[in-house]
Amino acid sequence: MSLPPLGEERLSALLRHVSDTITVFDAEGTVVWLSCGSASTLGPDDQDGLGQDALAQIHPDDRLTMAVKLAELLTVPGGEIRTEYRVRTADGGYAFCEGTAVNRLDDPLIEGIVLTSRSITTQRRSELFLRSQAGILDAIATGSTLDDTLGQVKQLVEDLVAGATCAIELDRPHAEAAAADIDPWARCLVGVSNAVRLGVLRVTVDDERLPRDEEVSVLDTAGHLAAIALERVRAEEGLAQLALHDPLTALPNRTLLRDRLNLALRRMGRHQQSVAVLFLDIDRFKVVNDSLGHGAGDELLVALAGRLQLAARPGDTVARFGGDEFVVVCEEVVDIVHVRTLAKRLEAAFDEPFRIEGGDVVVTGSVGIALASSATEDADTLLRDADAAMYRAKEEGRGRVAVFDAAMRARAVDRLQLEGEFRQGLARGELVVHYQPIIDIRADRIVAVEALARWRHPTRDLLLPLEFLELAEETGLVIPMEEEVLERALADAVQWRVNDIDLAINASAVHVADPDYVSRVRQALNRTGWPPDRLILELTERVLLDDDHGVLSTLGALREMGVRLVVDDFGTGYSSLGYLHRFPVDGVKIDRSFVERLGTGDRDEAVVRAILAMAEALNLDVIAEGIETGLQLQVLRRLGCRQAQGFLLGGPVEADELKFD
Repeated sequence: MSLPPLGEERLSALLRHVSDTITVFDAEGTVVWLSCGSASTLGPDDQDGLGQDALAQIHPDDRLTMAVKLAELLTVPGGEIRTEYRVRTADGGYAFCEGTAVNRLDDPLIEGIVLTSRSITTQRRSELFLRSQAGILDAIATGSTLDDTLGQVKQLVEDLVAGATCAIELDRPHAEAAAADIDPWARCLVGVSNAVRLGVLRVTVDDERLPRDEEVSVLDTAGHLAAIALERVRAEEGLAQLALHDPLTALPNRTLLRDRLNLALRRMGRHQQSVAVLFLDIDRFKVVNDSLGHGAGDELLVALAGRLQLAARPGDTVARFGGDEFVVVCEEVVDIVHVRTLAKRLEAAFDEPFRIEGGDVVVTGSVGIALASSATEDADTLLRDADAAMYRAKEEGRGRVAVFDAAMRARAVDRLQLEGEFRQGLARGELVVHYQPIIDIRADRIVAVEALARWRHPTRDLLLPLEFLELAEETGLVIPMEEEVLERALADAVQWRVNDIDLAINASAVHVADPDYVSRVRQALNRTGWPPDRLILELTERVLLDDDHGVLSTLGALREMGVRLVVDDFGTGYSSLGYLHRFPVDGVKIDRSFVERLGTGDRDEAVVRAILAMAEALNLDVIAEGIETGLQLQVLRRLGCRQAQGFLLGGPVEADELKFD
């Protein structure tokens, strides 16, 4: 059975049930057709909008920008633009929307500019909510006055609840605080760590109505934030037991944590529910301390403590275990599915950047979970198991959650054993160096080789850096390891007797931060006679996180010596591209994650093209790594990339297996 043809009346009826608004206007900007009906939240009714200026409903602050973009579009038949703007709604307000405009003036069936608009007000509202929440937490963390912090809480409510007036009343009688529990527009402010009633948050609205679902969430969050601020102030005034709290974050310390965990385990014996320990560690926290200083690290810890308190349920214990480790004890847990839900709330604490010393810092956290199986378990056992699970989460890629199982304890023992074996292996000369060529893909010849560390383990055969490099960095063994790679690689390189081949070697952040690193490189070059201008040091982006004077001095001295510097894994770090101006680097190495998808879509090709264009503008060399298919190589050649590296072009081999012809 075929459907009847879509006549104009039928089409208009259908479009009235579409949430998007479609506007067609002529070259003079006059609306000639408009679909906007019961399903749409944007613009006037069909008949009201016809014949109007297409920009009449656009917010005055956005109108000029929109006019310029549409004027440019008029010059491009078939062209398309995407943009965001505010548009007047049927109730007289403004909604945020995103639109796509297409030039169809040459199409005889349309003869106009077609603008499709979609409301994104919900997303923008969510962004405002997150920014306000982060600002309040930062205010708490940085010691703003209580009046200022509570003023931000009230502003959050009034910005996100239509027609609302918010008030926060402190130290109210118990009856008033209890009454707030049943008032839909009020929230009792309860201490996060001790459940003490601190005050009441009250909201009045213009009309008599119940709060909507999204407004309930705003009230709950505002109440929790106000409670955290109040509790923080009381702790600073000495009302908290200083001997049982961490002096930096005001969270329970390790002693109080154990007491509460043991108490929770005893209570568990009288109920059918369980107790869970969530052990959280900030990933690569040392990078923040090393690059921004310990003061910035402390700011981050305080801000995270506030966010974790907000993420935890009332009655849960959030404690600072030590360093950058936090522990959350959760009672009344049903099963592991329930615990994973709680863990996701902790992970969300890292969603927004942390404002540290006037700048934004993005970090992730790894979470390990241990669930008590019986009331006979003790606090130390659960903490140890959760800690082991946290390390498993880090091994799986950081920013993850892992649940303790019986095999994890064995893996922890194995890791400790591997550390001892690696230390002994360095002393016994088990470290070997392999070399992978870097190819000029235009001339099809080797221009450099990269030295790569391998560990010839006595029982596990040849191990790749993925299996021991992190261990080496955490134990400090990366320093003797990289020094040995440098010495061996230079000694091998002088035997090649090829005058135009460069040698590339990785340099860790630990080495570059060492003021003696330059002299050790110079001595190694002098001993072997290898020319400094044919040595390339590959640096990770974490080395360039900040304008650290020591790092700048080291990199400058290396450049003066003639050594060339290349940023490895370019594009995967969270530092700004601005460091390419501040630091004396000679080139970048496009990370394999961008290369591996070349030929499968436009997005990654666009990223690589942008990196190549940026590098050309800054006069930087570019190397693409991870080439494994002919299609990837073909795309790179087409984009104008000169140098590449990967298994398709040659895998890592020992020095005597290298072929330069």
